[in-house]
Amino acid sequence: MRNCLIITSILILFLSCNDRDRVVSFTLDQAILDTADILKPESMDFNIPITAGAISVWHDSIAIVLNVEDGNRKMLELYNMHDGTLIKDFFFKGRGPNEILSSIALLHNDTIVVDEFVQHKIAVLPVRSLLFDNDYKPVFRPYDMNSQRMWPYRGKLLGVNPNCYVDKRNGINNDGERFIVSDSCYKYVETRHFEVNTINLTGADFFISYGKNRIFYYSIDRPEIEIYDTNLRLLRKIHGIRHNDNIKYTELNGYLYSEREYDDAYTNACTDSEYVYIVYLNPQPGDTSWEDSDNYVLKFDWDGNFIDSYLIRHGIAAISVSEDGRSLYAFGTGQDGYPVLNKYLMR
Repeated sequence: MRNCLIITSILILFLSCNDRDRVVSFTLDQAILDTADILKPESMDFNIPITAGAISVWHDSIAIVLNVEDGNRKMLELYNMHDGTLIKDFFFKGRGPNEILSSIALLHNDTIVVDEFVQHKIAVLPVRSLLFDNDYKPVFRPYDMNSQRMWPYRGKLLGVNPNCYVDKRNGINNDGERFIVSDSCYKYVETRHFEVNTINLTGADFFISYGKNRIFYYSIDRPEIEIYDTNLRLLRKIHGIRHNDNIKYTELNGYLYSEREYDDAYTNACTDSEYVYIVYLNPQPGDTSWEDSDNYVLKFDWDGNFIDSYLIRHGIAAISVSEDGRSLYAFGTGQDGYPVLNKYLMR
């Protein structure tokens, strides 16, 4: 950890989209980027599938591959990274009980969540069961919940609230709580009326640590991080280095869409028992996509205290942390335009 003052803080009135509780609000300083350790890649001896859209590394030995939509191979594959062999694969494209049309697959600790958002069904998959239990059959459960991101939560689903978006300068005041919680049947009914639907403005992700009694939330539309306890009480808010307030909105069929210049954002993250590693996109003039930009990895503890920062010189589509917590695995697009999967030792 570097001994420099990089965060300023003030006490403000803020509770997610409601002004009810006092929490500490921090603003990150440019110094965390200026002093970031530049990580040197160690190439992996692993043949990246040509259809891979994201690759996460589990326990330094298993590559969990989410393929782009392709009718010739299954959407989720697990490989032995030491010899490159395919161990298991799941889910052909289709409308059958165990088929998927389009999905998001997310790894957190020892669990993969596959959200088949087209058909509104979700599967919670223990990685060990997928690998070692030949009798294990993945099961999708239908859900009735409108959210861009959901995770299992005490026998229910916890989701990012699509009606938590406030921009008072532009007259938008969807002041719902940050999270919504389904019932045990994975159903959620909104009881409030909102004039417009802001689900397209609430892209985000979050991770839960019951051991730390924390939920780490980050937005992919705004450079914002929020720390909650597992009872959904907001504890801390962390503002990004730059924030684009010059946003224009378009309403179409009751839904709001934003029109903004390519902006800073948090794109993905990974965790271990002690820390959260979050990818920070820092676009420069001339960049046209995240693939053109340097990606920073910001390391926090579960309380939201900044620990360190690292620079990886390629776009990152998926990131994982090693078993010993000393290295990161980053999958993305290299400077030559080809997919890369590298290992980076953190000093």
